Amino acid sequence: MTNNEQRVTNDELRATNDEIRHSQIRKFANSPYLILTLAMGLAIFLRFYKLGQVPPALNGDEAVFGSGALQILQNGPTLSVAGQGGAGVLASYIVAIFFALSEPGKMALRFQTSFFGVLTVLLLFFAARVLFQSTKTGATKAGTAKTALAYSPSAYANWVAAIAAFFLAVSYSHTTISRISFAIVHL
Repeated sequence: MTNNEQRVTNDELRATNDEIRHSQIRKFANSPYLILTLAMGLAIFLRFYKLGQVPPALNGDEAVFGSGALQILQNGPTLSVAGQGGAGVLASYIVAIFFALSEPGKMALRFQTSFFGVLTVLLLFFAARVLFQSTKTGATKAGTAKTALAYSPSAYANWVAAIAAFFLAVSYSHTTISRISFAIVHL
């Protein structure tokens, strides 16, 4: 093999490797999973940053759930907790689990709602993906090819689900409710 043939072969291999590398990067950059990863990162940051300090004081629901959790830990299982006015005790039981795993305090009290808030973002992605997979996207007339803008149903569903998860992750109301221990978060 001559030097020119060797150089051509090396250049072809290098070009092939560059094409593979760039196609993999392009595939990941065009992936809805990149948006989902960004959404999950933002959801975690927005819900856990300075969780024990912001908001500065407990609201009434948080205080009732915290005292109910302490009551459950001290006295055992119960069907009602003082101060809840006959409401369910699910939130107090969930807070009691987090109190048992760490020391009771504002951070442990709010950690569980922030955890469920982040989990909601991921669950929305999976729910939206299932709901939108059955849509007839990219359908064309008989015998014609799909356009470049038409996606397969599963690709369309992944994009819609990722965008929905992103919007929920940065939603002001969802972030605020996820940072405060409200009973609605557990539902």
